[in-house]
Amino acid sequence: MTQATRLARDHTTGLTQADHLTALSNQASQLERDLGHEDHALERQREAVNAARELGLRIPLARQLHGLASCLIDCGQTAEAAEVINEGIRLTGGESPTAPLRGDFLQARGRLALANEDPGTARQLLSEAILLFEASGEPHQPDLAAAWFNLATAQMTLGELETAAASYQEARDIEARVYGEDHPELIADEYHLAFARYANGDIEAAHDAISRCLRVIRRGGHQPRIWRDRTLTPAITIDIEQGNATYPR
Repeated sequence: MTQATRLARDHTTGLTQADHLTALSNQASQLERDLGHEDHALERQREAVNAARELGLRIPLARQLHGLASCLIDCGQTAEAAEVINEGIRLTGGESPTAPLRGDFLQARGRLALANEDPGTARQLLSEAILLFEASGEPHQPDLAAAWFNLATAQMTLGELETAAASYQEARDIEARVYGEDHPELIADEYHLAFARYANGDIEAAHDAISRCLRVIRRGGHQPRIWRDRTLTPAITIDIEQGNATYPR
């Protein structure tokens, strides 16, 4: 990625260079986020936004602003995130085809509300985002899954355990269709679904979810390593309820 960025800087100019740097910096930011390097991801995404501003196009800039808002929330920089989200909302305030992007920013506002310990506002914003994503069709299924997941988190905070479990299930089922049953993207879904089912007293469903979570973890990779230790305690707790011993070896 560094070499590609250097080539873009050295061998392109003007709008072509800005376009290439926007895409490359955004891809680098996504990679850093996947690796758990939030600070590096934020730095790369700032570069993507700066390059997008050089393009002077509303929608490409809005997309990069959404990425920046997400990185800022990940890093706990909520005040700047709010400013970035407001700019993005202004850019995407019209009708379709910007509706999915508006959904992205509503979801970012929902995440920001969660970070600011306002789950009621988060629930409202995320519910609105879900409606936009559902109307936008198949390409926006990952965004829809994320919105259901964040909505479930708000509902859990509000003590709406049964509704939260149903929302986590929605997120899990969408990502299973998009990525497959054994993809690492499902680890967080299964983990939180298991916790919600357990809190709601449905031990059998909790055991099924944590077992699926452990199955993906056993396949190895970066995300499974991060989640392995975190998953042990709820797995053992649920197993004790059922007299089992199903946890990573």
